[in-house]
Amino acid sequence: MRNKIIAISLFIILVFFIIYFPRITDKIYKFSPDVKNKSSYNGVITIADTVKRTVAGAQFGFMNKVIYNYETAYPDVRTELRELKYGDNSEIAVKMSSSDNHPDIMTYYINNICIDNKYIYSSDFYLPYADDLSEYFASGLKNNSYNALPVSYEVPAVLINTDLLKQLNIDIPKEINRDNFFTLLTSIDSALGNDKIYSLDLYISKNNNIWEPFYINGDMSKITSLKHIRPNLLNVENDNVISSFADSKSAICVVPVSQMRTLQNIKDKGGSTSFSVYALPYETTYISNISFYAAFKTDNLLKQYAIFSFLKNLLSDNTQLMLQDIMHLPVKDVAYDKYTYLNNLKYRKKCVLLDLDSENINKCYNEMIQNIH
Repeated sequence: MRNKIIAISLFIILVFFIIYFPRITDKIYKFSPDVKNKSSYNGVITIADTVKRTVAGAQFGFMNKVIYNYETAYPDVRTELRELKYGDNSEIAVKMSSSDNHPDIMTYYINNICIDNKYIYSSDFYLPYADDLSEYFASGLKNNSYNALPVSYEVPAVLINTDLLKQLNIDIPKEINRDNFFTLLTSIDSALGNDKIYSLDLYISKNNNIWEPFYINGDMSKITSLKHIRPNLLNVENDNVISSFADSKSAICVVPVSQMRTLQNIKDKGGSTSFSVYALPYETTYISNISFYAAFKTDNLLKQYAIFSFLKNLLSDNTQLMLQDIMHLPVKDVAYDKYTYLNNLKYRKKCVLLDLDSENINKCYNEMIQNIH
């Protein structure tokens, strides 16, 4: 009888051990990003990104510098870059993210289409990064508003051709607001005698959101009523706004801040166009794009820490300062020292994130077209 009781007791202990031991060890060995020792992971992590090799894009050079700095800090880890550089890269990216052979880190939005969430970590994974971010983006992480880690962002930038306005004898305000911006546009439009020069130029289509702030604030009619604008402004097929501005074919243009890389390259090579840079003429800052990076799940804790460390490297002061070379704005509180005019474009207290998803952009565009007509 005694042996039977002992056997039953041992059986109960064994069952308890089988059920609860994994939970106990899981708590003991649970991944912690605060581990002081560097990752001892010896292997490969893969990054899938829409890098561009063009001079205007420069993302390829940026990402390779990021990888170089990371591998210098973690010499046992080799980083492979999978380039999403094809015309249909959004479709390729969605398939790649849902495949068992997915990368370890990937940009979350590709051409305004988000990747598959099947294998990526939940938003809680990114909470430890909140202390590295400025207030607006830290708040987004803490509120679980993001499905991936924000690394940089873009806003619409207003560029004014200072030489052209000087020829027209029109003074440029030191600061622009909603009232003096449209007064300035009206003055330029009246002074222009050449129909080949636009008073204002911007890319309005269902493929981008750069025009949305003007629509949100009820100012689209003020733009379409100008005489010197490109034909069919509300449905432009190709985005050549920045190149037209560089050729002095427009007095003012509105572009995503990243497109200023093209203009700066021209200026660095001796280009003659002089320009001033302003934020949109509204008290609210409108964010037109956020570059998110998503991490994919792995059971290997050392590899998980290597992935975490790579994302952490994207938020380092050095990497965030490097963003000015691709004309992106930092999600961390750092001040640019090379292209200081970018500092004036950073978000203010009131901030609105424009539609990033292609379906929502298309819906807003169709609504705008109906209201204008």
